[in-house]
Parts: sequence; C-alpha cells; structure tokens
Amino acid sequence: MWIIPSRGRPDQLFRFVQAYFQTDASTPLIVQFDEDDPKLMRYNTRVFPPQWSFRVRPRKPTNFILNDIFKEFPNEPWYGPLADDVVPKTHHWDRRLIELAQKDGVAYGDDGIGGPRLATHACLGGDFVRQNGWITLPGLARLHGDDVWHNIAQKKGVLRYKGNIKMHHYHFSNGLAERDETYRKPEAMADHKLYKEWLEEYK
Repeated sequence: MWIIPSRGRPDQLFRFVQAYFQTDASTPLIVQFDEDDPKLMRYNTRVFPPQWSFRVRPRKPTNFILNDIFKEFPNEPWYGPLADDVVPKTHHWDRRLIELAQKDGVAYGDDGIGGPRLATHACLGGDFVRQNGWITLPGLARLHGDDVWHNIAQKKGVLRYKGNIKMHHYHFSNGLAERDETYRKPEAMADHKLYKEWLEEYK
C-alpha cells in the first residue's frame, strides 16, 4: 500500500489525486490526516479514487505514522511512503515500482532533485520491511527515513533505481514550491544525530 500523511495541504493532495488518475495508477493508498489540522475540512475525500482509504488520527511525526501503519498492516506485499507534494508523471508508475521492488527490495524513480542518490518516494518490498521490523528507523521523527532504507538496500544489493519513472517532488529546494509551514522541521538536529549514530553502527 502507498501511504501519504498530509497536513495543511488540501491543494497539493488534490494535485496528487489528479496525477494518480492521469497516470492510470490503480493500486491502494492510505491517506492519514491530523485531527487538529486547521484545514481538515477542506480536504474533499469525495474526489479520492475508490481504492484509497483515509483516516483522521491524533497528530504525530511523519515517520511515526508510517511505523504505526506498518504495525496495523504487517503483512502487506509492499509499502510505499509518499509525500503529498510529489507528482507522479509516468504512466503506471505505481505498478512499475511495485514490480521493480519485488518482495525483498527498494525501488525508486527520479524525483527531480536527487535522482539516483536517494531512494525518495520509494516502494519497499514487504519482506524487506518485515526483516527490519519497521518502515522508518524508530526514533526518527521527520527526516532520514529514506536515507536509512537506501543504506540498507544498497548494502544488501537490493536497491533498484529507474530514472525513467518520474516522481517529481514539488519542493522549495528546486523552486517548485513555496516554503510553507509543513517544511519547518524542529526535529532536524535530533534526527540527524540519530541517523549518523545508526549509520556508524550499521557500517
């Protein structure tokens, strides 16, 4: 299943919905909203594809949400953490990434920022996730989840990149978005410290 935590961005999520239809995507997706989101009522769930589900939960950091969903759905064949500001451009991107990841690997396309350097907006094989016991390294709040699964998959030889699968990230760093409140990451220093400590041990 694809997973999108979304807060304060109904317009960006609707843009993703449009891209989902335009690229003929067809696989299931969960959207999770924060119950204290001031823009919660502006999310029009009536336009969601029928294979999507949505839920409203107490606010938590993004990486915690991903791990909570894994605990709730531990036997999925694949997991795909996505951001609400990503816009898929490639026809059947979802099925192509699922097929590329298989059960044991991590598959990702070109996000328009890092290319092959980082497995963002990736599909993680179900067995890959279950071997770790989590989608994102426990303790990380907002950042470096993709760094961790990139490092693990690379070491295992199951990191699979396809540059012709375009998953454009509409982000302030590439000039495609304004720097809104969602980009504020007060946990950045703590996340960076934990990631570096983990990486030293993992090497």
